Amino acid sequence: EQEMKPYISIITATYNSARFLQRCIDSVANQTFKAVEHIVIDGASTDGTLEIIKNNYKYLSYWISEPDTGVYSAWNKAIPHIKGEWVLFLGSDDFLANHLVLETMLPHLEKAYPVNRLVYGKFLAINKKEEVLFVEGLPWEVLKKKHRKAGIAIPPFQSTFLHASLFNENGKFDEKYQICGDYKFVAREIRARDPIFIPVEVTKFALGGLSSGLGKRELQAWYEDLSISRELGIYVPFWLLGGTYIKSILSETLVWFFGERIYSFLVDVYRLLTFRKPFHTKNIKGRRRKINRQILL
Repeated sequence: EQEMKPYISIITATYNSARFLQRCIDSVANQTFKAVEHIVIDGASTDGTLEIIKNNYKYLSYWISEPDTGVYSAWNKAIPHIKGEWVLFLGSDDFLANHLVLETMLPHLEKAYPVNRLVYGKFLAINKKEEVLFVEGLPWEVLKKKHRKAGIAIPPFQSTFLHASLFNENGKFDEKYQICGDYKFVAREIRARDPIFIPVEVTKFALGGLSSGLGKRELQAWYEDLSISRELGIYVPFWLLGGTYIKSILSETLVWFFGERIYSFLVDVYRLLTFRKPFHTKNIKGRRRKINRQILL
C-alpha cells in the first residue's frame, strides 16, 4: 500500500516527558484526518520517555534522541524532516483537543496559502487533572491591538499552524532565546501578513510548561521580548514596558516567597477583585481555606 503523503506535520520536543507523552502521541494517532506525520525530537531523556517513543514508533514518521540545548534546538532538528505543507508544534505534555481537530481545520488551511501563512485557533489551558481553567484565542482584529510583556501580541503558538514555506524563507528558530524564540519567528511574519483566526479548539495546553510556568522566569521572558522587539524594529510604548517590568518582578518575587500554588491563588484573588474570571484555579473558593492555612504555616 502506497504511503500517504502528509499534509500536516506535527512536531513534538521531549525531555523527560514520560508522564504525559503517551497522551500526546495518542491525540495525533487518533485523528480522523490521516494525512499527518508526527515528528518527535527527544533531548536524551532518562525517565522512560525513550521507551515510550520506541513503543510508538509506528505512529511516528521520524524520531531521534540525543542531547540538545533546549526546545528551539529540538524544533530546529525537526525542520529538515518536515514533509507536510502545514506545521503545528505540539508540546509533549499537551495534546490535540479532540479527534476531529485536523479534519475541522483542513478546509481553512487549504484556502489560506499563499495569502496567509499562519492559521490559528483556540487552546484550552488545563491543570494536572485535565480540568479546563480558561480558553484563549481571540479574532485577529482584536488580538492585534494588544501587547505582550515587551512586544506585540501574537497568535497563541500552541494552536497555530505555520505554512512550511516560512522555514524556507525565515530559516530556523533563533536558539539564543530560551523562552521567546517562537515570538521572534511569528512576530516577523505577522508584520508582513495577517494570520487567520478559526474559532476551533485546537490544543489542550498544560499550564506550567516552558512559557507558562506560574510566575517563573518572568524577567527572562521580559528581557527576551524586549531584545526581539528591538531587533525587529517593533515599537513598544514606554508605559507598557514599565508596567510589565514591574509585574514581572512582582510575579517572580511572589513565587519565590510563597510557591506556585499560593501564587496562583493570589493571582486569581486579584482577578476576582478586578471583576475577571479566575485564571489558574478552577475552584478558588473551595481552596481558600487550605491555602490560607499554608500561608500561616
